[in-house]
Amino acid sequence: MSQRIISASAAPYDGYDRDEMLASISRLGFTHVEPAFIVGYTEAFTEAVFTARHAQEWASSIKDAGLGCHAMSSHIDLSGDEAVGIFARRMEFASGIGARVIISNAGPAQRKLQFLRNMEKLVARADALHISIALENPGDGSDSIFNVASEGLALIAQIGSDRVGLNYDAAN
Repeated sequence: MSQRIISASAAPYDGYDRDEMLASISRLGFTHVEPAFIVGYTEAFTEAVFTARHAQEWASSIKDAGLGCHAMSSHIDLSGDEAVGIFARRMEFASGIGARVIISNAGPAQRKLQFLRNMEKLVARADALHISIALENPGDGSDSIFNVASEGLALIAQIGSDRVGLNYDAAN
């Protein structure tokens, strides 16, 4: 039987110093942290965060806290015109901190065709990085590319890559 990894999200620690947040998660008994870079939900950041140097700093802090990193949240609209470049940098960052999974939303239903075109490129990048993309429904009532699990499973089948799966968020 495989070991299930349960990570503590960094999102509730908005405004706290990274090392203080990691120490708290470790004290709570977690073994893994899920860094969260979600526009509008977490502390403000710019795309300049997603560099090799910052990834190395994060990786060192995670290790120093005695934690691991299996997944990173970095929700964007993957159907956007600039999504491939933006998300590819975030995937590289996630890989650099040790994450094997990066979590994102898909996008609005009316942009499904662009999403599928973008995913072809992102799946190729995921293959190169040995990382998986986990799609999550936004849970905000908007008409998304998928809103419920059955739609998500159909979408995953349509994409047809072992590098893409679903992420379950109990609140969504």
